[in-house]
Amino acid sequence: MEQRTKEWLEARKGVFTASNIWKLLGKSLNTETAKTYIREKAMEILGIEIPSFTTPAMQWGTDNEALAFRFAKRRLGIDFKEVGFQKDYDLNLGGSADGISENHALEIKCPFNTSEHIKHKLEIKNGETLFIHKPEYYYQLQCNMMVYQKNKGYFVSFDPRLDKNLGWHAVEIEDHVGTQVLIQERVKQATLILNEYLNLLNPNT
Repeated sequence: MEQRTKEWLEARKGVFTASNIWKLLGKSLNTETAKTYIREKAMEILGIEIPSFTTPAMQWGTDNEALAFRFAKRRLGIDFKEVGFQKDYDLNLGGSADGISENHALEIKCPFNTSEHIKHKLEIKNGETLFIHKPEYYYQLQCNMMVYQKNKGYFVSFDPRLDKNLGWHAVEIEDHVGTQVLIQERVKQATLILNEYLNLLNPNT
């Protein structure tokens, strides 16, 4: 299914997703960030509308993702395929990688602020530095590698306003078993809490 379509949105309802998995990976699930995220998933299941919004930065990323995807295929020499939403049916978890190949999951970021792209280029060199500087992106990529069953991933930062070398940055990331086990454990715990919320909110079901 094509990303951001009605079908894609429907498939994600009530499912913890790679893009927001970082919200479950703090010190515990007792943080307000985690509890809010789990409540939102309960609301989706119950058909309660969650207000949505699009910032200029979000729109910039959406507008430039297709160009970045084509650029990534050329620069990396990998035949990435576009994908929709992939669910892990053993867990209440899913993800929408920006592309997959035989071995890789692809995660593209198109920063609205050019200085953010330059920061990626200067500071992100491997999985460790991606985790240090952008843990939410690291968790997203690890989650998608797990969901799509890939042992490697690429983090790409792309800014079309710069020349083709300065505006491009790609780092290959290895899968990390410890991180993926943590994701699995937190999703299982969060699903139990989600079910408790649903029972309290809709006791007749």
